[in-house]
This record gives sequence, C-alpha cells and structure tokens, in this order.
Amino acid sequence: MPTEMFVWLAETTLVMTVLLALVLLVRRPLARLSNVRWAYLIWAVPAIRLALSMLPDPVASRLTALAPLGARDGFVLDLAAPLADVPEALLIALLGIWLTGAAWAGLRLVIGHAQYRKKLLLQAEQTSPEQRRALNRYCERMQVFPTIECRMSAVVSGPVLVGLVRPVVVLPQDFFQSSPEPELILRHELVHFKRRDHWCNAAMAMVRCIFWFNPLMAWAERQFRDDQEIACDRSVLATESRARRFGYAAALVSTVAPRVPGGNGFAVGFLGPEKTVKRRTRLIVRHKSSLGRDMAGAIMAGLLLIAGATVGIATPAGPIEWVAPLDLPSPLPGGCD
Repeated sequence: MPTEMFVWLAETTLVMTVLLALVLLVRRPLARLSNVRWAYLIWAVPAIRLALSMLPDPVASRLTALAPLGARDGFVLDLAAPLADVPEALLIALLGIWLTGAAWAGLRLVIGHAQYRKKLLLQAEQTSPEQRRALNRYCERMQVFPTIECRMSAVVSGPVLVGLVRPVVVLPQDFFQSSPEPELILRHELVHFKRRDHWCNAAMAMVRCIFWFNPLMAWAERQFRDDQEIACDRSVLATESRARRFGYAAALVSTVAPRVPGGNGFAVGFLGPEKTVKRRTRLIVRHKSSLGRDMAGAIMAGLLLIAGATVGIATPAGPIEWVAPLDLPSPLPGGCD
C-alpha cells in the first residue's frame, strides 16, 4: 500500500508538472492569436488529468480503451519498477512528510481565507435603499437570482467576492460616487459569481496544497488567477463601446493593490497587483475579436484538452508470467521409440 500510494504521487506529480508547464507555455500565445477565454479554458487540462488519476482502476481501464493508440501504448509511465528496491520504511516516512505538509498547507489556506473574510466584513456596512435598488437592477440584467448580498467597506479599494457557501460582494464605500463605470465593474464580480470562479479558486488552492512541494504550483496558481480576471474582463466588455471600455480600464487602474500577504484564500477581486493590472488594461485597450480567431482558439483549446485528458491514463501492463513446460511421461503411449 505505501508503495502504490508513493507511485501514484510520483507519477501524478510528474504528469501534472509537464501539463502545467505546457499550459504556462502556450497560454499567452493562444490569448494573442485567438481569445483570452480560451487561454483560461486550457487550465482545465491538468485538472482533468488529476481527476482521471483518482478514478478507480475499472473506470480508468474503460477510458484507456477510448484513448488514442499513442496515449495507450507510447506515453504510459511506470515508476513501480524503479521503486521496487526502495525500503518500505523510507517510503512510509516520505509519505508521512507529504501528508503532514498537505495538511498544514490546507489548514493555513482555510484559516487564511476565514481571517481575510472576517477582515473585510468586520467593518462592512449594509447598502442604502438607493444602492440596493441599483444593485438589484444590475443583478436582474445579469440574471443572477437570488440577488447576491453586497456590503460597503473602507478596507477595500475595489470590489471583492469573498466566501464559498454564502458569498458576499464587498464594495468600497465611495463606489457609486467615484467609480467611472459602476455597472461594468459590479458586472465583473457577478460574472465571477455566475461562473463559480470562487469555487475554481478553491479547487486550484486545494491542488496546490496537495502538491505543496512542487515549486511550479504556486506560480501556476497566480497565473491561473490572472487569466481568470482577464477572461472575466473580456466577457464583461464583449459588446461594450470603446468609451465604456476606457472608463472600465480607468477604474481598474485606480484599484491597483499589492497581493495580500499570505493570500486571500478563495476570494475573487476586481483589484490586482500593478503588473497584472497593466496587462489587463493593455488587453482591454487592444480589444480585438473575430469569428475566425475565436474558432481557431476553440480548436486549439479542444486539442489540448483531449491530449491532456488521454495521455498517460493507461496503467502499465502486468508482468509476463512464464508457464513451466508440462512434465510428460516418456515414452508417450503409442509413440515411436
């Protein structure tokens, strides 16, 4: 059992690292050539691959039969043989270190999100009747039912969606007075809510806790969140005029804030660090879209999803068992001498 678990961890870590590196390599070229939402979609490649690795063997075997021939025969990892001679006590110790680190990272994640949520809501105020009516109109236009709860707080410089089971949108106190495009900015958070991006962030954070020892995971999580925000910007501004896009970009620049020390858990915020805001603003100003570019991006993203989901899902064939020859009497009855 320890050997099997360690083999799963080693194989999954290797495959996830390769797929994450592939996503990090192609996401920006895909966004430039096509559409940023397809660059965000391909983050599903390592997620699907991780889910497949956790399936029971009978299910994995059926999926193997559906995989392309190259995925079944040419890209299968087998680390069981190299680990066969490793002492079991050492594997148990390494698994203990891994489980301890994963538990500690998960505990820090949950506590960090709870503290961040408490900080935002501790001094938050209820919206006024006029503000509530405006918020209800925005929610009706976005078809968000029931309407999500909103609070006003001086702690934030831009809207933040915080919480999982009962998410709350926290707005700056002067949001309706100072923001150039309050409807578009609030629509940004409502798009996050409709797409369940806060749950996607929670899943990504949990994966980072599982693979806490992989230095690529922390960087990949930051890039994932950046692509999430850019894809949300594109969704909000898809049909808006150039003037409204520039107003949206101006509001985005005014919410520049450093990353929260220790992280903000699963929260989704309109605000962001300066480097990310610059990239988002540049993409907003240079907004281009066409059916051909969109279809090309869909095809490229689909091919990456299929490749990431099928490569390496097969389990190696078992060892060949040699059957001993039959011990027949000699001479055979009726045979020649």
